[in-house]
Amino acid sequence: MNIMDRFSTHLREALVRGIRLATELGNEQVEPAHLLFALFTQKGSVAAEMLVKFKIDSKTIERAIMDLPSRKSERQEGFNAQIIITPLSAGAKAAMEKAILSAQENSHNYIGTEHLLYALIKIKDNILENIFSASNTDERELLAQVESLLANSTKFPAISEMADIFEKIQENLEENFLPPSAPRPNDKNKNKKKNGALEYFAANLTSPDIQKYIDPVIGRQAEIERLEHILCRRTKNNPILLGDPGVGKTAIVEGMAKKILANDVPDILLNKKIYSLDMGLLIAGTIYRGEFEARIKQIIDEVAANPDIILFIDEIHNIVGTGSNQGTMDAANILKPALARGQIRCIGATTPGEYKKYIESDPALERRFQPIYIKQPSVEETIKILSGVRKNYEQYHNLKITNSAIEAAVKLSDRFIANKLLPDKAIDLLDETGAAKRLKTRLPLAEKIHRFGIITADDVARQLAKIIQTPVDSLLLNEKERLVSLEDELKKYIVGQDETIGGVSKFIRQAQLQLSNPNRPMASFLFVGESGVGKTELAKVMAQALYPGREALIKLDMSEFSESHSVSKLLGSPAGYVGYRESNQLIDALKINPYSVILFDEIDKAHKDVSKLLLQMLENGEATDSSGKKVSLKHSVIVLTTSWGAQDIKKSAFGFSGSKTDNNCHSRESGNPVAKETESRLKEKLKEFFSAELINRLDKIFLFNNLSAEDLGKIGQMEIERLNERLKRYKTAVAAEPEFLDWLTRVSAKNSNARDVRQEVRGAIENLMAEIILAENIKDGYSLFVEEDRIRIR
Repeated sequence: MNIMDRFSTHLREALVRGIRLATELGNEQVEPAHLLFALFTQKGSVAAEMLVKFKIDSKTIERAIMDLPSRKSERQEGFNAQIIITPLSAGAKAAMEKAILSAQENSHNYIGTEHLLYALIKIKDNILENIFSASNTDERELLAQVESLLANSTKFPAISEMADIFEKIQENLEENFLPPSAPRPNDKNKNKKKNGALEYFAANLTSPDIQKYIDPVIGRQAEIERLEHILCRRTKNNPILLGDPGVGKTAIVEGMAKKILANDVPDILLNKKIYSLDMGLLIAGTIYRGEFEARIKQIIDEVAANPDIILFIDEIHNIVGTGSNQGTMDAANILKPALARGQIRCIGATTPGEYKKYIESDPALERRFQPIYIKQPSVEETIKILSGVRKNYEQYHNLKITNSAIEAAVKLSDRFIANKLLPDKAIDLLDETGAAKRLKTRLPLAEKIHRFGIITADDVARQLAKIIQTPVDSLLLNEKERLVSLEDELKKYIVGQDETIGGVSKFIRQAQLQLSNPNRPMASFLFVGESGVGKTELAKVMAQALYPGREALIKLDMSEFSESHSVSKLLGSPAGYVGYRESNQLIDALKINPYSVILFDEIDKAHKDVSKLLLQMLENGEATDSSGKKVSLKHSVIVLTTSWGAQDIKKSAFGFSGSKTDNNCHSRESGNPVAKETESRLKEKLKEFFSAELINRLDKIFLFNNLSAEDLGKIGQMEIERLNERLKRYKTAVAAEPEFLDWLTRVSAKNSNARDVRQEVRGAIENLMAEIILAENIKDGYSLFVEEDRIRIR
């Protein structure tokens, strides 16, 4: 039914009069003031009677209209051959729309002058408010009278009719009031097909105009083929793509549309069209009850009427609850009957979590869809994907992208960008590198068009370093070079544990070269030794050496996890408990940086439930948080430290091997990690305290040596060097005389403990230097010596 057919005779005549008035006066647009004047002069209409009742002054309206801007200086007194119908202004259009909505609200099957008067008051037009004020009219009382009239005096127009209402009004005017010889601006659109709701609220992905902006889809043949299989079914032919954000769900649907456009699909899918529904646009502006249902119902009717249309709803979980209000249905319930009867084909896309929360919770909706699980592509597959879309990014950035840059973008993003997935994060990194490179190219436009820059692996690494705030040198260093030098790097900072460092380095190399089990953590160690021999320090240095420039050490003090309930600090509180969905110490840190060294310090102090958690982590290479989400540990090194029974274990271990020891330092002849014949005995000893399952799942157990006098002297020298680094800001330094180092070693050797050395440096030397600095009597250098068993500086 034509919307114009619902206009009352009085309203039609008033609209014609208002538009004719604006046209004759040469005004740029038909304003609300023109419509108010037309209502006032429409004798016999409800609106005219109410305006007269409230003593609206016609002269005031006329003066307001005469002040409106005109298209030309000379006003025309009549129509001529060159006349063009004046268009409605935004305010006039808003008034017309509100008049139609008012009729709908009051269940009126007509639209009259009273509806337009109500709308003119409600739109709060400044000119109209001035007219009411000049006429001494109480605007609120007038509105109340009109509302009362409407309440005491039904089918809402279709979306497409509402969209074309203003065009139809002007077409009606042209047909009835323009002379035959007058030109009609809309003649060229007469034969143009009117777009329905689907054209307005959805995008046709199979359109060549849209496809030219869509990147090709690489490496998803299996998923697209599965999509084709489900769409070709007779019943339940509605696939839903399930995958984490960034894995390429939408790209798969766009790839399917590209295949349809190229006729590279089975016969049953030829000539099909995939429309991507914009839920945000569909909801926008639906402030009145029934508007959203009308829109979604019209879309369903249009899709059902054309079997060649396939509807695609991205983030389909949003249809559950969308549009629902008191007494209304949400989009999901409106879609269910059409899906059940097979009237429409629909492709959905969402994440597994949202699917479980919104779709699975509604079995009637879930059974309408067939899930397709989209996994993150591998590094090799992602390299192929980026190679396929390289041309588009080269054209956009006016740069050449090398193969090494693509490989670097994939591998570096996979390793260092933790909160996104492939291929999305690799494409983002490559795109951002291109933008940064282009911004640095300061060439004249003519030269820039013909000269192409080049994106290399170094460019990608430098841009990633800016993103993750990491020193670029750590990214540019070749991985193999880092592995070769790993042992030497660790020995720079750890003294007296060369055998342990060698064993640790060996396991790390095997894991990094993918020779170890890929479904377990990169490596897992138990460091056994007395306090202060370097167990925790080795874990810290290992984190810095493996992942330089990053806070890659996740240190967990097991003394904080001595109670059973404290395990929730690691994984989060379960549902229904205080702290659910709040932060935790382990899982949240791993999500931010999966390339980490996880240090369970003093594991012997932890509750046994922590050991149960470790069993899952060591065996499966993953941890599950309180909400059921899994976090991979395959790129992490797990280190457990303990000083439990260190002396007894050493005596037992060396007793078995027959090695010699001295008072403070076990003989280096023992070999570390302990020899095979000793290791089994060591494990048996540890099983007296730790569970056998935990001990057997570890890659290696290392027994740390006590520190010798020579070792302690080296540590003392290292501490002084670190102090000198801090003293650089004061342009001074300290140097230790040989006698001082001997004294420091003798004092510290009483406990064979590196911490004693550190305490001596901090407790004595740093205090003395602080006094000198505060006295503002700083020299270029100082010497450390000992006098009467006290540290002196000169």
